[in-house]
Amino acid sequence: MRVRILIDNRESSSGIIRLFENMGISINVTRLDIADYICSASVGIERKTVHDFISSIKDGRLFDQLSRMKEIFEKPILLIEGDTKFLRNGKHINASAVNGAFSSIASDYNIPIIWTSDRKETAEQIYWIAKREQENKKSLPVARATQKMRTTKDMQEFLISGLPEINTELSKRLLSKFRTPYNVFNADIKDLTEVEGVGIERAKRIYEVLHIDYD
Repeated sequence: MRVRILIDNRESSSGIIRLFENMGISINVTRLDIADYICSASVGIERKTVHDFISSIKDGRLFDQLSRMKEIFEKPILLIEGDTKFLRNGKHINASAVNGAFSSIASDYNIPIIWTSDRKETAEQIYWIAKREQENKKSLPVARATQKMRTTKDMQEFLISGLPEINTELSKRLLSKFRTPYNVFNADIKDLTEVEGVGIERAKRIYEVLHIDYD
């Protein structure tokens, strides 16, 4: 059985795709909303170089990405690639911020972390995860695995979480303020920014997606 892996197209410059091809892996490069690599219906992997990991702590991306991974995948994985000395020397980020992030990933999100030294090791690790999932559990990768929606409330939250940079928590806040998806879609930028976590840039992106003509 040939192993299959779905890959986010923003990973094209990483060099990992070529390594997968050399390993005989069947790959599908596409735009993934969540995760960088999907190994099965259950496993999604967020890959970060050490430097990107540091940046994602500073700008807050990390925990938004992990939250969305938890919503979609039964077994999300964070993979960190590179020399760990950059995390500990204090030149790029305060050590307490790193330790706090690791504590939160482990205790709040319960997401395992895999460390790799370089992209070759990353490719091999992802391959073996995909191989185990697909051969042992007969679970093929799915581009978008969603939770089963049982109620109108679930569907409303899912609908709003499809907006730019809106996770389930923010969708709940938006619906709590505006009461219906219709009202969210018709809110102006100023009203959107009144919701905690929706800053001016995020509000502008939401507004543009909802109001610019489809070409």
